[in-house]
Amino acid sequence: MQSCAPKRSVLEHPVLLFDGECGFCDGFVALVLARDHRAVFRFAALQSPIGRQLREEAGLSPDDDKSLVVIIAGRTFTRSAAVAEVLLRLN
Repeated sequence: MQSCAPKRSVLEHPVLLFDGECGFCDGFVALVLARDHRAVFRFAALQSPIGRQLREEAGLSPDDDKSLVVIIAGRTFTRSAAVAEVLLRLN
């Protein structure tokens, strides 16, 4: 069985976890990608193995796929606080 440990390079950047089945979330990710000229963020779907693992490590339910989560320097932000943190870091 292969380990699903987050790579160090992922954790050195803010990670945006999004609902991979939500059109609004996909649109927000597209907006961030278009404006993240310095490639600050890393992305993963909440439903992915790494998304589930990162949520568990942050103390969040790995089964709640209906949210937006941002992990920045070990701090976890959800929903509108996550959006605010992302927008603060974009050019």
